[in-house]
Amino acid sequence: MAININKVIRAIQQKERKFSTLEQLILDYGILSKKLENTNNQSWYSEKGKDSKVQKTEALNTEFEKIRKSFNIPLNDLLEEKNRLTKIRQTELSKKRINTISQIAISSTTNQLDYLTEIIALKSRFSELHKLDYYFENEEELLKLLNWQ
Repeated sequence: MAININKVIRAIQQKERKFSTLEQLILDYGILSKKLENTNNQSWYSEKGKDSKVQKTEALNTEFEKIRKSFNIPLNDLLEEKNRLTKIRQTELSKKRINTISQIAISSTTNQLDYLTEIIALKSRFSELHKLDYYFENEEELLKLLNWQ
């Protein structure tokens, strides 16, 4: 079953928040895939960008595979890593003077914590992650993955 783009648009419009890493990756992949499917209907200029779109979709697919690999890490290991990163961030924040390097470290640690939190949330909802194309072939599974139901 093909994805109904109107349902996706409605879901996006309902969400007035920053998209998670996974959501942004899936949305970018879906948009580029649709553009690649419709290259015959687009202008000459758009067709010239086809190679870069193919490369970008391959990069997004690779990034999703990294997420799938992280998903397969045992939950205890993920929780330990999250705990370790939280301690690092708390140590950096407890310093009296936070310089630029400390701010970069805190920002990086916060991003890693957000990523781990997202993986842990996925593990609580799914036993396994399928390949990215599977979700675009099964609209209901895509909506479950994005938690947009």
